Amino acid sequence: MRALNPFSQRASEHAVSDANFASQFSPEVLNLLTPEVFKGIATYVRSAPGAGKTTLLRIFTPSVLHYLCRMNSTDQVRETYAALTDLGVIENNSPRVLGIYLSCAAGYTDIPPTFAKGVAEGTFRALTNCRIVSRAVRAAMALASTDNPANIAVDFSAENEQLKYIPLCEDGAALLDWASSIERKIYATLDALGPAPAVPSECNHQTFEAIAWLGDVHFQIDNREIGQDKLLMFDDMHRLARAQRVLLRDEVATMRSPTPVWLAERTIVLGLDELFSQGARIGKDFIEISLDAQWASASGGRSFRRFAESVSERRARDEQLVLGGTLAGRLTDSLTEIDNEVIRSTINTLLDRLAESDAKADFRYSAWIEDWRSQDFDNMSERLARLQEIAILVARDQRKSQLDLSLEPLSAAELHNKSLSGLRNAARIQLKADFGIPYYYGFDQISLLASYNIDEFLGIASKLYERLLAKRTVRSTVSLSVKEQEGIVTKLSRSRLADIQQFHTHGERAKTLLTAIGKFCSEKTHLNNAPYAPGVTGIAFDNKAILQLQEGLRPGAGKGYAELAKVIQECVAENLLLVDRDVKQGGKRWTVMYLNRLVGVQFDLPCSRGGWQPVTLNALLRWMYTGEPTVN
Repeated sequence: MRALNPFSQRASEHAVSDANFASQFSPEVLNLLTPEVFKGIATYVRSAPGAGKTTLLRIFTPSVLHYLCRMNSTDQVRETYAALTDLGVIENNSPRVLGIYLSCAAGYTDIPPTFAKGVAEGTFRALTNCRIVSRAVRAAMALASTDNPANIAVDFSAENEQLKYIPLCEDGAALLDWASSIERKIYATLDALGPAPAVPSECNHQTFEAIAWLGDVHFQIDNREIGQDKLLMFDDMHRLARAQRVLLRDEVATMRSPTPVWLAERTIVLGLDELFSQGARIGKDFIEISLDAQWASASGGRSFRRFAESVSERRARDEQLVLGGTLAGRLTDSLTEIDNEVIRSTINTLLDRLAESDAKADFRYSAWIEDWRSQDFDNMSERLARLQEIAILVARDQRKSQLDLSLEPLSAAELHNKSLSGLRNAARIQLKADFGIPYYYGFDQISLLASYNIDEFLGIASKLYERLLAKRTVRSTVSLSVKEQEGIVTKLSRSRLADIQQFHTHGERAKTLLTAIGKFCSEKTHLNNAPYAPGVTGIAFDNKAILQLQEGLRPGAGKGYAELAKVIQECVAENLLLVDRDVKQGGKRWTVMYLNRLVGVQFDLPCSRGGWQPVTLNALLRWMYTGEPTVN
């Protein structure tokens, strides 16, 4: 029987059982949360698809918290249990927080905007209110481990006696009856014939009253309170109509409810001004967490590497007998397996080039070459990488010497002084581009190629795992060579770029633009003196250009940059371009957009975040139509 691929199923899928979900959940993501998100303030959780929004929300649902408390001593959930205890979500081995999860994926867009003024908004509020009440009661039932809503006692504070829409009920059964009645009436109205059917007054609410109601209602069973704290979580906000999304967002922000409200949405629905913000932003009425940007900025991306490794280990825990270890342990992470004859041939080619350069420079670099010959290296691949570094340094010196006419011989000490941290990575990427020496291999590189998106990581890991299964034998462990890894990654990169045209609204233009950006970065990266080591992986605009792009998206704006703005907006929202905002250089502020790492494989770009180059909007406009990076 064929083994299942543990990387092929997304953790957030609700078909995954609570046990599987909890055991696969990595608590690293909880480090992105601050204490403020559990206070009475709106929190917007935003990212490209697949960054982990739904997974983050699901861990706070009652059934998952119950499972964690039951299994808290097991290896699978011990770390997650401890992390949630530190956050105050679990206390005395019992869930303290009543997590109320509400998806916006179904039903809301059925409300037609053609209703009379204010009625569409009122109906949307009513449907939201009854669903919040229903989900709250069912969450309390789950936390209390009862199937009978009549067992849930409902206690209101004095303030709630002023409720206009939600009835004062003594138990959960009555509240569920009310919520079901309102929802049935709303759908009966929507199903009625005619362009504008009459909406019953009880289905036309003027406030999101249920959010305020949550702040004062208390659920009990057997005189014991259920969930001292509450957390209301809206998921899939991007599935709402724009007017609905704005209405909910604005009213939640101004309500100042004592109950924390989280609103999760894909960045595809945001404007450029919101897309070009990043990280965790705290305002007077809200907190914004961009998962992609948070991972990118946390410890220079090292936190995401730990997150990816944690997810990988948990996913493959049950398959370790198949793999003979973790996925990371099955990925060869050095070039020692490369045929020494291939490396010797490459070394000889480099030596011939260096000898020619040395002779033209009156043997200025002889001491460097001799120093390299005298060094002891752990293996041939290290010897090759160091020689490529010297080739880069020679190219740099030649350019400098052309300016100052200096041809004095250089000492070995000067060589060591010039060995900078980014030089080794630049040498490796040049060896890949010039000689085909593998570069995209090893777990560290693979995690970087995911561009801080856990679904992208799982997609890569899934293909690697499939190849491991295909190689498996009964009595031996298996691993993937550096060539095998790079072959799989290269194929995925081609698919990622090809799929843009098929699955994106502005796919053809987006693919053409990204191809031009990739070629531009490649040209800058593979200059023989590697001036931007380890390479160029992004482009940048000044603030004036950003304003021009935003203007292009305004209703009624002329053609101008409108199409370019829409293409860039979609690329950023879909994690094809990664934004670094407000970068200071040369006395100016820049917005940098880095190319998706996996797409960058097509252009032999480094996995790590490299340098960037400023471009004009006019240049990008030409690139978008031609696919060729002409000068600004």
